[in-house]
Amino acid sequence: MLENNIPNFRPNGTNGGLSSNDVQALNRVCEDILTKDKPVVCELGCWTGLSTTTIASVVYARGGFLFSVDWFKGSPETTTHEWAEKFPILSYFLHNMEILGIDPNAWVVDYSKVVNIIQDGSLDMLFLDSDHRYTQISRDLGQWIPKVKAGGIVAGHDLECLASECAVPLEDYGERDYTGAPHRLHPGVIRAVCEHFPEKDIVILKGSKIWYARRESWKG
Repeated sequence: MLENNIPNFRPNGTNGGLSSNDVQALNRVCEDILTKDKPVVCELGCWTGLSTTTIASVVYARGGFLFSVDWFKGSPETTTHEWAEKFPILSYFLHNMEILGIDPNAWVVDYSKVVNIIQDGSLDMLFLDSDHRYTQISRDLGQWIPKVKAGGIVAGHDLECLASECAVPLEDYGERDYTGAPHRLHPGVIRAVCEHFPEKDIVILKGSKIWYARRESWKG
């Protein structure tokens, strides 16, 4: 049930994605790393809108443009899909945006359906927090990396460590959205990100699971 005038990013206990540390880290990426006026930013995966709110607070203040892509159904064969069947996630997103006074540019569609509409080299920043399974995030990275301009930022969520630091066999767990206890990792994210970018160029913000890399520091 939606409560009037109160943003609800975790309806009935459903995971809203970002911790308070993650929110602060994402805000820092937008404030301090994305140093540009009128930035054009795309986020893949916004769920109930916590990341949207965090990014928009900086991008809109700089006269920029943010568009969010999510089909609001969760990832098939994961708990997010089960949550989306129980709760009207899109309604929560729209409610939260209205309460917070944010005019969202939301594309309610699968990411792969719109990637060809976006011009290569047109984005100042791409933020990924979508399907966390290896084959899917690897696909998203491969399709969307060219959309970021030279010097731009590719960032995301749920990178607990670099592949070289991970004791878990990533190939064995890559198609799991989340390992849960005892590892509490997103193996698919770790593997895909570290395959697409040199590890030396990946920054994980301290105390969070937010990461970023600059477009000019890697090929693709």
